[in-house]
Amino acid sequence: MDGNITGSATLAQANGSLVVTIKASGLQPGSTNATALDLGSCQWQDYVLYNLPAMTADSSGNGQVTMTIQNAQPISASNNWYIAIDYNSTLNKSYFMTAG
Repeated sequence: MDGNITGSATLAQANGSLVVTIKASGLQPGSTNATALDLGSCQWQDYVLYNLPAMTADSSGNGQVTMTIQNAQPISASNNWYIAIDYNSTLNKSYFMTAG
């Protein structure tokens, strides 16, 4: 990896459901990367709040995942949530490539 990984995340809540969509580019083409919505911050990584589906990069290194979480915690400015994408197909805090 060359460190030029970029991405975005959107979170939308309605009727107790939370829809999380993550998009990333600059991934290793064909790689499978674990994703999660975590509690904490990029500087203070605490624990996985919600495991999200693994993201598989296409031949250009782009990936996207969407998941609907039922009965999710409400979104608020004080949530201290961040999105983590791992270099591997399983989560390991030591190998997050993008977070925050």
